[in-house]
Amino acid sequence: IILNLLINALEATPAGGTVRLETAYLSNQRQEHFLEIVVADTGPGIPLDVAGRLFSPVESGKGEGHAGIGLSIVKALTQAMDGEITYRSDALGTTFRILLPAG
Repeated sequence: IILNLLINALEATPAGGTVRLETAYLSNQRQEHFLEIVVADTGPGIPLDVAGRLFSPVESGKGEGHAGIGLSIVKALTQAMDGEITYRSDALGTTFRILLPAG
């Protein structure tokens, strides 16, 4: 999951840009614990025409060697661990956030 998100972020980030990986251990008011994983980049953001089907298998516009299924697999694996994945994207970059139950 993390490798796929990092590769996507690196490919989206222009020279001189930044890719950030952060983790945190969180708990809520019900004393439920979560692992938070954040992968953020300073790329151009996700085009609006792609955003609506971001987690579905798509024809990749990245060229040879890209099947267009990475994010759909990331979402399926995250959900299989009872987690959730969200993202935020604009012209200043994209941030993916994963929350996984931590016991």
